[in-house]
Amino acid sequence: MKVIRDRISFRRSLPGDEPELKKLWQTVFCDSDKFIDAFFEVLYQPGFACVALCDDIIISAGYCLPGVVARGQKCYYIYAMATYPEYRSQGIATMIGRRLIDDAFAEGADMVATLPASESLVGWYREKLGMIPTFIKGLPGAEFPENWHRFYAMFGGGPDSGAPSRLSAVAALGIDLNDFTGYGWELTFD
Repeated sequence: MKVIRDRISFRRSLPGDEPELKKLWQTVFCDSDKFIDAFFEVLYQPGFACVALCDDIIISAGYCLPGVVARGQKCYYIYAMATYPEYRSQGIATMIGRRLIDDAFAEGADMVATLPASESLVGWYREKLGMIPTFIKGLPGAEFPENWHRFYAMFGGGPDSGAPSRLSAVAALGIDLNDFTGYGWELTFD
């Protein structure tokens, strides 16, 4: 592990970051180029990611996608949190997750949700980001923008990935997550 706390900086993604973001994604998740390219063409825009840099190289990133509405409330969706293996266990993903949530609330989001990749990560999201299991994966309920439907038609709905059956969420002040417990969140990209 490379200890880099004194050399790390954070920022929102910028135009031109895409090659480094795609390289990180491929290294960490081993997804196909077709899937990664489609994500960046259909769902991503500069600024949707928070990146951690060390010596001006992206070493970690997470995405926060706007546009979902649940019972009239604006929801953002954290997706694809990734850190190169040699930089893990230094709290970088926690710092990125917190920044994504804070930025989403500053932009007017009422809630931020995510689908942890495995049951073991549910506790991490609860402990580090204050997110609790809320929405039911795969059931109708939340409304999604057109680009989500387009991406889901290309890559969603495949075999069960083993991800939890509930999305974890955190709410802005004044929003009661209990009102959304058991509410459906049909489109996930697990």
